Amino acid sequence: MLTAAQLAQRLGISADEVEELAQQYRVLAVTLNGEIRYPAFQVGPRGTLSPCIHQVLTRLSGAPLTAYRILMSKAHDGTGRGRD
Repeated sequence: MLTAAQLAQRLGISADEVEELAQQYRVLAVTLNGEIRYPAFQVGPRGTLSPCIHQVLTRLSGAPLTAYRILMSKAHDGTGRGRD
Protein backbone atom coordinates (compact mmCIF):
# COMPACT_ATOMS: atom_id res chain seq x y z
CA MET A 1 0.00 0.00 0.00
CA LEU A 2 1.29 3.42 -0.96
CA THR A 3 0.69 6.93 0.30
CA ALA A 4 -0.55 9.59 -2.12
CA ALA A 5 3.00 10.97 -2.33
CA GLN A 6 4.46 7.54 -3.14
CA LEU A 7 1.85 6.86 -5.82
CA ALA A 8 2.35 10.34 -7.23
CA GLN A 9 6.08 9.69 -7.54
CA ARG A 10 5.48 6.44 -9.43
CA LEU A 11 3.07 8.19 -11.79
CA GLY A 12 5.13 11.36 -12.19
CA ILE A 13 2.34 13.63 -10.94
CA SER A 14 1.50 15.54 -7.76
CA ALA A 15 -0.22 14.10 -4.68
CA ASP A 16 -3.14 16.47 -5.35
CA GLU A 17 -3.52 14.94 -8.81
CA VAL A 18 -3.57 11.47 -7.25
CA GLU A 19 -6.46 12.56 -5.02
CA GLU A 20 -8.30 13.93 -8.07
CA LEU A 21 -7.79 10.62 -9.88
CA ALA A 22 -9.28 8.81 -6.88
CA GLN A 23 -12.34 11.07 -6.97
CA GLN A 24 -12.73 10.28 -10.69
CA TYR A 25 -12.47 6.51 -9.99
CA ARG A 26 -9.19 6.34 -11.93
CA VAL A 27 -7.18 5.01 -8.97
CA LEU A 28 -8.25 2.84 -6.07
CA ALA A 29 -7.99 4.54 -2.70
CA VAL A 30 -8.68 2.49 0.44
CA THR A 31 -8.99 3.87 3.96
CA LEU A 32 -6.96 1.82 6.45
CA ASN A 33 -6.73 2.80 10.09
CA GLY A 34 -8.06 6.23 9.22
CA GLU A 35 -5.47 6.87 6.49
CA ILE A 36 -5.93 6.70 2.73
CA ARG A 37 -3.68 4.21 0.97
CA TYR A 38 -3.32 3.22 -2.67
CA PRO A 39 -2.63 -0.41 -3.65
CA ALA A 40 0.67 -0.63 -5.53
CA PHE A 41 -0.64 -3.23 -8.00
CA GLN A 42 -2.62 -0.59 -9.90
CA VAL A 43 0.57 0.97 -11.33
CA GLY A 44 2.44 -0.83 -14.08
CA PRO A 45 6.23 -1.02 -14.36
CA ARG A 46 6.31 1.98 -16.69
CA GLY A 47 4.31 4.19 -14.35
CA THR A 48 0.99 3.69 -16.07
CA LEU A 49 -2.34 3.03 -14.41
CA SER A 50 -4.24 -0.17 -15.01
CA PRO A 51 -7.42 0.66 -16.96
CA CYS A 52 -9.35 -2.07 -15.18
CA ILE A 53 -9.32 -0.01 -11.96
CA HIS A 54 -11.57 2.62 -13.52
CA GLN A 55 -13.86 -0.01 -15.01
CA VAL A 56 -14.27 -1.86 -11.72
CA LEU A 57 -14.77 1.29 -9.63
CA THR A 58 -17.28 2.71 -12.09
CA ARG A 59 -19.34 -0.47 -12.09
CA LEU A 60 -19.27 -0.56 -8.29
CA SER A 61 -20.16 3.13 -7.96
CA GLY A 62 -16.80 3.79 -6.35
CA ALA A 63 -17.06 1.21 -3.54
CA PRO A 64 -13.33 0.95 -2.73
CA LEU A 65 -13.34 -2.00 -0.33
CA THR A 66 -15.50 -4.10 -2.61
CA ALA A 67 -13.26 -3.21 -5.57
CA TYR A 68 -10.16 -4.08 -3.54
CA ARG A 69 -11.60 -7.46 -2.57
CA ILE A 70 -12.46 -8.25 -6.19
CA LEU A 71 -9.08 -7.14 -7.53
CA MET A 72 -7.24 -9.11 -4.84
CA SER A 73 -9.30 -12.27 -5.29
CA LYS A 74 -7.71 -15.43 -6.60
CA ALA A 75 -10.28 -15.68 -9.36
CA HIS A 76 -9.78 -12.12 -10.68
CA ASP A 77 -6.77 -12.70 -12.90
CA GLY A 78 -7.68 -16.24 -13.92
CA THR A 79 -4.48 -17.76 -12.51
CA GLY A 80 -5.97 -19.02 -9.26
CA ARG A 81 -3.31 -17.10 -7.35
CA GLY A 82 -3.88 -14.23 -4.95
CA ARG A 83 -1.98 -10.99 -5.33
CA ASP A 84 0.63 -9.82 -2.84
